[in-house]
Amino acid sequence: MPRSSAPCRRMRGLPEKEDIERQDPDEPLYKKYFMHGTAHHIGLDVHDVGLYSRPFEAGMVLTCEPGIYISEEGIGCRLENDYLLTDSGNVNLTEAMPIEIEDIESLMQGQV
Repeated sequence: MPRSSAPCRRMRGLPEKEDIERQDPDEPLYKKYFMHGTAHHIGLDVHDVGLYSRPFEAGMVLTCEPGIYISEEGIGCRLENDYLLTDSGNVNLTEAMPIEIEDIESLMQGQV
């Protein structure tokens, strides 16, 4: 379906079908709540330089970090897992890290 030249209405809440159909491809609507990428290479530096066009190979370490940020409600959440790529499968290096609220609060209070 061709994109309409009519501007998107100012959104409150989730976008509706007509908002999606009229969105500007240079400013996609998902960027309102998700403004960064989902993964990057990790190496000597946390945000190590890596070519995204290079095929994955054993020994590479990547982070997978989806997130959502809803400024109108003052909340944001980002989960991050770091993976070592091996010939026999991927290893989740952050598997033991807590992600549940209760577990994180216990850790912060020194109860773990």
